[in-house]
Amino acid sequence: MIISTSLRGGSNSDILANECAKGAKEAGHDVELLSLKGKDIKYCIGCLSCQRNGMCVLKDDVADIMAKVKDAEVIVYATPIYYYEMCGQMKTLLDRLNPLYSTDYSFRDIYMIATAAENDESAFEKAYNGLQGWVDCFEKASLKGMVGGGGIDAANIAASHVDVMKKAYELGKKGKKCLVIDRRDHIAGNIYCEEIEGIHVHKYGAHIFHTSDKKIWEYMNQFTEFNNYINSPVAVYKDELYNLPFNMNTFSKMWGIRTPGEAKAIIEKQRKETGITEPKNLEEQALFLGGRDIYEKLIKGYTEKQWGRKCTELPAFIIRRLPFRFIYDNNYFNDRYQGIPIGGYTAIVEKMLEGAEVRTGVDFFEFRKENPDIAEKIIFTGMIDEYFGYRLGALEYRSVRFETEVLDCENYQGNAVVNYTEREVPYTRIIEHKHFEYGTQPVTVISREYPSEWKLGEEPYYPVNDAKNETVAEKYRALAAAEKNVIFGGRLGEYRYYDMDKVIEKALKAVEEETGI
Repeated sequence: MIISTSLRGGSNSDILANECAKGAKEAGHDVELLSLKGKDIKYCIGCLSCQRNGMCVLKDDVADIMAKVKDAEVIVYATPIYYYEMCGQMKTLLDRLNPLYSTDYSFRDIYMIATAAENDESAFEKAYNGLQGWVDCFEKASLKGMVGGGGIDAANIAASHVDVMKKAYELGKKGKKCLVIDRRDHIAGNIYCEEIEGIHVHKYGAHIFHTSDKKIWEYMNQFTEFNNYINSPVAVYKDELYNLPFNMNTFSKMWGIRTPGEAKAIIEKQRKETGITEPKNLEEQALFLGGRDIYEKLIKGYTEKQWGRKCTELPAFIIRRLPFRFIYDNNYFNDRYQGIPIGGYTAIVEKMLEGAEVRTGVDFFEFRKENPDIAEKIIFTGMIDEYFGYRLGALEYRSVRFETEVLDCENYQGNAVVNYTEREVPYTRIIEHKHFEYGTQPVTVISREYPSEWKLGEEPYYPVNDAKNETVAEKYRALAAAEKNVIFGGRLGEYRYYDMDKVIEKALKAVEEETGI
């Protein structure tokens, strides 16, 4: 259902509404384009009859419009912007749709098309927020986005604004149904959180959201509110405890010094003592960058456990630099925005999937055999080599095994993340989950992480991006690029190591490329 709310026939919003309808029809949607020009729409008189009996006492064209709105799965409102607001006719119509508040109607997705003479985002913000307020009154409705035509400062010229016309057209093509399947018996993948003893437990390892991209941060905040958790892990080597990342607290503990100058002098002296000028492997690279003490105590054992290989067998490029901070600061990330979502990550994904059909415990490959034509577009986030039947050889992945237990104590280790850097200690770190959200529960939950080589039947966590695997991965990526109607994404689908914010950035870019919006 596309509603042009302008009272002037052939207006810019009419033009964009028609272009949206064109796209919708070409996409195979059943679409009705409704213009409010000439419609009798009286002002709401506030009698509350609609709340008492579900009907409006006013006799005009609204009853017919309401019936169409009620049956629509997707609604697009097209409006001119007057004084930073939607037009009066649209506001009047929204007021008159009050009887819908008490009904369980079927439509779920709502969009806005707006045109304005001003060519900046602020011109549309108030109008969009006004529609958002209306949408918020309904449990099943969701305002999905807006096509804004700024700088359209003359009558009936929208068709000459090619970029806006394209966006309106692509908006019409949207509204496809989405089916999400997951091999596991739950949603949210590796960021899945389960509640144990009132504590949100990161079942597949710790995840701290961090980004310097304000757009990404604001996008995530529509689904949740983040606490102010700052990741400040510590490392245990034998009976010694060090702060991470490498900072003045680390150097002071290691060498009994106090000033940045002293720390820099020791690091530089140890670097020169190695005699390394062209590192040939990870061990030599780490020694070249940070000297022997840092390498032996904080890098060597942990890295060998994480990769399942000696540092002399790992390529130098894995460590391109060492993040030395010559200040007393234990904040692991440099990003402007960071934290843990209040309520856990699973709640975020639940909100993201609203309106989509979700099936868990379903294997993609078996499902596709049984339903070969179910989707026009596939987004595949599994292993890229598995998708192509390992025809170019199997890529290598690292897996992680978790041992989680409930302890009858309030505070086990005093920190959310404690790394164990000795090679002889079989796990890489212990996570105490309650500290991510400043929990005060009388018990605590910890998880020990045991890295392992991936084998069939285990969960792959991240790719082994050495030279050998990267050569094979590039060939698979070439096959993926030629695959019609399939988008490969994520760590496994692209065989790349991504932080969460980078995955979201890639996903939003893919949406833009696919839809033009």
